[in-house]
Amino acid sequence: MTRLPSKLIFVFLALSVAIAFTSCSSHQRLLDEGNYDMVIERSLSRMTGKSKRDAMEVAALEEAFAKVMAEETLELTRLKLASEPDIWPALFRIYNRIAARQEKIAPFIPLVDENGYEAQFKFMKVLPLLEEARKKSAAYY
Repeated sequence: MTRLPSKLIFVFLALSVAIAFTSCSSHQRLLDEGNYDMVIERSLSRMTGKSKRDAMEVAALEEAFAKVMAEETLELTRLKLASEPDIWPALFRIYNRIAARQEKIAPFIPLVDENGYEAQFKFMKVLPLLEEARKKSAAYY
């Protein structure tokens, strides 16, 4: 009879370790694969409604946001250097993604983890750029 509880405890501990390991590694795996928006979505959903924010979630969110913004900024620069009239619809889509992402994160600012670390997010003033891209996209079509 004593074996049954010890087996259950072992199974419970093994599952707990496995879940903790996969939740930590899933963020890193997604970051390595370049699925930054997925990391942002998962981190925000896991932090919603919690007063103490997990340090790993905050770090993953901060890293994913920085990386996706760097990619989007590079793509914007590349498109603007092309200076062709057909770039405006692509610029509009990128500005829309940036605005949507920033709107998701804004309610969490200031984002402080359980250890007192405050995450840093560099937001882009995208509304005037979005309006310009919308007008020029409409003119292009």
